[in-house]
Amino acid sequence: MTSRYSQYYLTPSLPGNGLFFKTVLPEDQGEYSCNVSNPAADASVSGYLYVDVMPTITFISNNDEVREYEGFWLDCLYEGEPKPTLQWRHNNTPLRREHVIFPNGTLHISSATRFDSGAYQCTVTNRQGSRSKDVIIQVKSKARIENIPTLQYPITGQRSTLICEVSGFPFPSVEWWRNGERIQLNGFNQQGFSKVGTNLVIDNPDSSDHDGIYTCKASNDYGSDREVTQVRVYDLPRVTRVSGCSAVTAGMECSIVCEARGNPLPVLSWRYKDRNETVIAQTDNNRYYVSSQDADSTSVPFRELTLTFKRISISDARTYFCHAENPAGKTSSAHQVKVRYQAVIESPPLPTYEVPIGATLTITCKARGEPLPQIKWSGPKGTLPPNGRATVDENGSLIIMNLQNNDEGEYTCSADNNKEGNNFDFNVVSSSTIVKVTSKDAPLTVIDNPIETWLIVVIVICVFVVCIVVFVSVKMIRDKSRERHSYKPTQMTKSSEGEANCQFETIAPKPVMFQVPIDTSNSLPMYNLRTLNWADKHPPNNFQSQFDDVDRQLQGLLKDLDNPKLDNLESDI
Repeated sequence: MTSRYSQYYLTPSLPGNGLFFKTVLPEDQGEYSCNVSNPAADASVSGYLYVDVMPTITFISNNDEVREYEGFWLDCLYEGEPKPTLQWRHNNTPLRREHVIFPNGTLHISSATRFDSGAYQCTVTNRQGSRSKDVIIQVKSKARIENIPTLQYPITGQRSTLICEVSGFPFPSVEWWRNGERIQLNGFNQQGFSKVGTNLVIDNPDSSDHDGIYTCKASNDYGSDREVTQVRVYDLPRVTRVSGCSAVTAGMECSIVCEARGNPLPVLSWRYKDRNETVIAQTDNNRYYVSSQDADSTSVPFRELTLTFKRISISDARTYFCHAENPAGKTSSAHQVKVRYQAVIESPPLPTYEVPIGATLTITCKARGEPLPQIKWSGPKGTLPPNGRATVDENGSLIIMNLQNNDEGEYTCSADNNKEGNNFDFNVVSSSTIVKVTSKDAPLTVIDNPIETWLIVVIVICVFVVCIVVFVSVKMIRDKSRERHSYKPTQMTKSSEGEANCQFETIAPKPVMFQVPIDTSNSLPMYNLRTLNWADKHPPNNFQSQFDDVDRQLQGLLKDLDNPKLDNLESDI
């Protein structure tokens, strides 16, 4: 042992005279022998000490720049015990391109592209742990335009950006050209152009100043690239007019017109709601047809879409939407179609009212129509209300309070929807009723609301029908239960000892009545005979025991009768 192994010592006090290492060093790895001797003999034993060492990276290549399509090498030297394993990664992901890793850990990529730029990680691992170090490689590549749309559509008056995405190292410089002329972006630009990164910004687009072919040119020390894009400044669609069928009589032909502008001219359609669905009126049918035309007689072209109703009906009265859409956006405008029709009294008064004197009477008269009809009442004394006791509510119902005898007579409800200034030539419709005033304690014999009257009638009819159905069903069930063979007693005699003898025959199933003519002076109990259900005309062997029961019942009956008349005795036995 030399002096450099001063970190261990013998421990005689421990069993076996052990060798204690205070600090284990890599140099302590090797074979150790234990020798013992005494006057009798010498002995020795040996063992090998293995020392594990955490892996370390002793050298890695410096960050570097390489030319595109050239190869490069990355070295990674390491130590550790046991010998570590080595792994290379690119941007923290496994290597995907073709590569070679030599036994000493050197990585070789033969032809670099711009996608090989980034951080390469060298990682060494053994059972004691792992260590990593990075090296940055930048591939010098020519300028390239990665993304530029073929067509770009700025909106008139809205700040827009023309896209041009580039790549390359060093990062390329970008120039923009319009219709073959370079756009000057240094300082103030009268055309409203500016640049953000590599993209061109148009502050206030206008078709006359900014439509055209634009070129994006990117360049650096290793090359250049250029691509073109066509710019068309579009106008948002605008619905400038909707009209027609604002007040039309049912059965007439009428049209609603939608006029819209935009660049390009928008696609138009008429739409409406049917329940929860949106219907596009675009197919001709027996109700309407659709026509479209473009006009450019003015400085600004426009498009018209006409929806023509052949014979407009009440069901066509709804809100219609003119929908306009082009690549710049979409919009819509609502238009209400109103269909005029004759007033109709849908809830007329009842024919007659008998009301006690002093009571309050309400006579319903509800009408509909377009325009909304006006309800007027007239009575025996002329137009109502004649005094403060009669009023007409907002629904058109006539209310007469503290009814008197002089209020008797005919009352007429009139509905008129001929508005002033509109010559609709609609007829005035009316409905009349007779009011009779009775004594004060007489009940009101007429229900004013016809809906309540019919509801009571319907309920009564339904109850009656249900009762009939239940009765018929019960009767059918009882009749069906009697459909079995029966035995009819044909002869009954009395012996000298007072015993009864009966003879039976099989009869077809039929509903029968159990009738026993007896002396009315005697009050006798009812005797029920058990049913015998035999498949043929011959009684079974146990008939005797069943007949004995019947015989005992008949004997009791005969004892209570002096002259029994048992004609037509029919019963299920």
